[in-house]
Formats: sequence, C-alpha cells, structure tokens
Amino acid sequence: MASDPEKKEEYLNLSERRDALTPGELEALEHYQAPVDDDEELLKLPTFKRLGAYLNQEIAADTLLEVELYCLSFATGLQDAMTLAYFGIFCSKQTGNLIHLALSALGSGHRLQTETNIVTSFCCFLAGSAIFGHLGNLVGKKRRGWLMFVNTWQTALVLAAAAVRHWSPPKNGLDPNSPNPTTLIIVALLSFSSGGQIALALTVGMAEINTTMVTGALVMLSQDKSIFKLNNPGRNRKLLFVISLLMGSFVGAACENLEGASMALLLVGIVKVVVTIMFLCNYGTKKKPGSSETVESNVSLLHVLWAD
Repeated sequence: MASDPEKKEEYLNLSERRDALTPGELEALEHYQAPVDDDEELLKLPTFKRLGAYLNQEIAADTLLEVELYCLSFATGLQDAMTLAYFGIFCSKQTGNLIHLALSALGSGHRLQTETNIVTSFCCFLAGSAIFGHLGNLVGKKRRGWLMFVNTWQTALVLAAAAVRHWSPPKNGLDPNSPNPTTLIIVALLSFSSGGQIALALTVGMAEINTTMVTGALVMLSQDKSIFKLNNPGRNRKLLFVISLLMGSFVGAACENLEGASMALLLVGIVKVVVTIMFLCNYGTKKKPGSSETVESNVSLLHVLWAD
C-alpha cells in the first residue's frame, strides 16, 4: 500500500496533467482524499460542539499529567495519615489493612479492634475500583471528560466525608467495644473514592505514578540501571511520586496534631478540585494525518474557547 506522501505526490502529478489522463487515472484522481487533520476539523466546529469534542479527546501522557498524579499522590498521603491516626485503618493502602485485620482478629495487644473499619474500607475500595474501572473501559479510560467526571465524583465523596466528620459528635472512632456508625460512613466514602482514584491513575499511561503503592516504585527505582544518569524521566517520576506521598503524609500528621480530621479531608478535597480543573488544560491526542499513529494534539483550551 502506498504511503500518504506517495499518494499526495501521485495526486499532484495527476492534477498537473488532468487533460491527458487515462480513464483509470481520472478515477484515481476523483477518489483521492487529502489527509484530514483532526485539530483543523475540531476548530471548525461551533463552540458548543467544539468543547464537546475537546472533552472527548484522550489526554496525552505529558509533564502536566505527571504533576496531576503527584498532586493525587500528595492527597493520598494526607488522607491516609489522617484515617490511620483517627480510625486505625488506611482507605487506600489495602495491603496494610489486611495485615491490621489479622492482628485485630487474633486480639493482638498491640492493636485496637478495628475489624469493622477494615472490612468496610476493603469492600468499599474494591467496589469503587470495580465500578469506576469497568465504566472507564466502556467510556474510554483516558478521555478528558471521563477523567473530570471521575475526579469530580471522588471530590464530592471526600467533601461529604469531611462534612460528616465536622458535624459528627466528637469521637475519634477507635472504640474497642463497638463500631462507630459515623466512622463507618466516613471510611466507606473515602475508600470508595480511593478505589476510583487508583483505577484512574493506573489507566492514564504512567504506571510508575499509581498515587498509592510506593513499594513497587521503590523496587523499580532500586533496580534502575540508569539511576544515576542525568536524563532519566522514569527515575524522576518514581522519586517524585514517593516524595509527593511522603509530603502529603507529613501534612496529614500535622493536621492530626492540630485535631483537624475534617481540615485534612477538606485539604484533600481542595487538591482534587484543582486536579479536576487542571485536566481541562492537558493537551489531547489525535491521529497523525494519513496514518494510524497517535500524536499529541496542538489544540489547547484557549483555542477551543476562542477559536473564532
């Protein structure tokens, strides 16, 4: 099959000598279609449809996406530092929850009895990752509109948890005799949100920045043969991911010292709101004209809003 440049050259040659063409050459000329540039087609649309097409774009795996995932990693550290301090469990790190479950179930003297909190977190996390993951498979995991929708839902769940915590009776949730219903609501909301966040993070093309699982990143980092090489984007992503989550954990610990569980959750919600808005600014991807290859789009949010 002739490549697009070859087709274009053939078309130009035929056009220059149209009067002397054979019937077969005339037919080839009539059926020739110039490659379509998706960016040009998008900008020709009316404003409302143009915005819809922009939201339907898949986002590119670029530096801005890295920053957004670092922000979500920061939010994870902040949230889990708070939930561990107040409720004795993680809402994102289910590996730690399973270990805590064994200790609690066997009555370890070094652990408060938090089986109910752990089971609630585990089940809601699994539900969140399954629901958002399967819906993402249907809609398109990397589509801008889907990412904004998912992050908006996660933000709403976190802010709802913050509101429940703020207006609930002053009880820290670590009651060894009976589970606290308010705590279970907060844990359920945060865990469901966290499951959706990780489902999002693992499908946007940057597996090194999963926003939660530091162990894998540390192992990959320690085995990197080019770890001391100046230009090593993979190493940088893993390292900044670990630092982001650690910084969030310190902020969460600071909030705990200030007796501010609801304040910590409010900060998590604010970070997620910022990330949701940032998704509007990511460049999308498009098919290279005349090819099935995917390249980065040149259309920005400003082009979409003021293309006229």
